[in-house]
Amino acid sequence: MNIDKQKIVPQMWSQLTDSAKHNQEVYTKVAKHLDEGQTASVNLLVNQMMDVIMEIYKDKKTEELTALDVACAAGRCGAGLRNFGWLGPIDGLDACKEMLEAAKTKNVYRTLFQEMISLQSPLPIENSSYDLIICFGGLSFGHIPHECIEMLFDLLVPGGIFVFNYSDYTNSGSTIKYKASLEERFENLKTKHELIRMVSNCSFNIICFTQQKQSILPTCSTKTVL
Repeated sequence: MNIDKQKIVPQMWSQLTDSAKHNQEVYTKVAKHLDEGQTASVNLLVNQMMDVIMEIYKDKKTEELTALDVACAAGRCGAGLRNFGWLGPIDGLDACKEMLEAAKTKNVYRTLFQEMISLQSPLPIENSSYDLIICFGGLSFGHIPHECIEMLFDLLVPGGIFVFNYSDYTNSGSTIKYKASLEERFENLKTKHELIRMVSNCSFNIICFTQQKQSILPTCSTKTVL
């Protein structure tokens, strides 16, 4: 069967809804074709994200640091991080078995976790395990509940970095509501942890989680990504 590569990702996005169960069915169908269907705009944004991450860590020995790729899908971000020079272990987490099978072929992940992030399902990962967490495309209704954001922050070591973007797959405006709810949770988290937003724009966000340990990020505060 011939597959129009240029339509894989747009068609996938058009089928996504606010239902996590439905979305997993969509991802299962496209997993093995996702890499060949990535759009130029997605690849550009991923490359921009990796470039900024490596700029942050340019004076650090990344072989001594550990990263987690949340909602890793077929492994585009994990592979990008490695290609841009990250030397330390990279783990991946996704709810879709077929996506993880595709991610495994990249040969960049130390461990792949098949987990649906929810308040009812604690993650099988110890807190304070990662220096860097990337979440590309996972923060949206029908994906990672905004109520679970603290679960991800708990996985960061003090001074760790959380890099993410918002995704409006359904074009329904639901992302505006999701973003508002998530931003409110960030504000509430400030009473428990020191969170420093280093980059915030329409493309992606970088937040530094600091507690007891000094942030490594002062040089990134003026970095702008278009």
